Amino acid sequence: MSSMALLAGALLSLLSPSLSAQDTEKKPITERTVTDLGFRAYEPLYFILGDSGGFNAKFQLSFKYQLFRAESWESVNGREPRGLYLSYTQTSLWDLDELSSPFRDTSYKPRLFYLQEQNRREGKRLFFDFELGFAHESNGKAEEDSRALNMGYIKPTVSYYIGATRRFYIAPMVVSYIDKAENPDIAKYRGHVDLVVGYGSGNKNVRDWSAWALLRQGDDSDKNSYEINVAAPLMRLTSDHVNGWLLLQYFHGYGESLIDYNQRLQPQFRLGIGMLIQ
Repeated sequence: MSSMALLAGALLSLLSPSLSAQDTEKKPITERTVTDLGFRAYEPLYFILGDSGGFNAKFQLSFKYQLFRAESWESVNGREPRGLYLSYTQTSLWDLDELSSPFRDTSYKPRLFYLQEQNRREGKRLFFDFELGFAHESNGKAEEDSRALNMGYIKPTVSYYIGATRRFYIAPMVVSYIDKAENPDIAKYRGHVDLVVGYGSGNKNVRDWSAWALLRQGDDSDKNSYEINVAAPLMRLTSDHVNGWLLLQYFHGYGESLIDYNQRLQPQFRLGIGMLIQ
């Protein structure tokens, strides 16, 4: 064998371990998950049906997007942004009884926020996280049907874990209305706090039951609303054949959507599928 061939073989043997390590560390873009790319669950994602006041559907899409890759930022300047996010949530009410099945109302809710979460440590049960940001909410309609809000908010979350993923938690979102010109009396019906209390593992364990409630008290003492959710894991109900949760939701009060923020609606039970939950 020539000296050139021997030299080439030696170089290949030296380079091949590092090349294979790089191949295992870097996944092709087509194989990266949405989590790898900064997308995560935010508020629950579901599709549910009810018949109070006519056959109707309610569905919600929601995700958050991490703006900075923490490990990359830290390597540049020694500091790590613990969580600057953009989020988008869309909630729609769909009148299925009507001739053309129109959407009664849709709320578009983008947010920009900073999220700080405590690192989960084995043996520690009590955790405190908080979210601080700016929220917009509007229904995209014109003239007298137009509704829009701009708010600053802070949302602390206290969680008490009773297992690896199962927890009790309470999360009050305290809001300050920056712009409410199209619905100036909305605080009478919504107040300034959205309180969420819950139990379960949420998306961390797809075989666990979960339950949570959203409670609102308007500035007027007789204006209150609540939404109660119970999610049963479909994997347990179908012998591991179906993903997601069977979701039962009950709503009673004012303003299930922005168009009805000052209207007290009929109590509503809905049942359907939850893809991502609290």
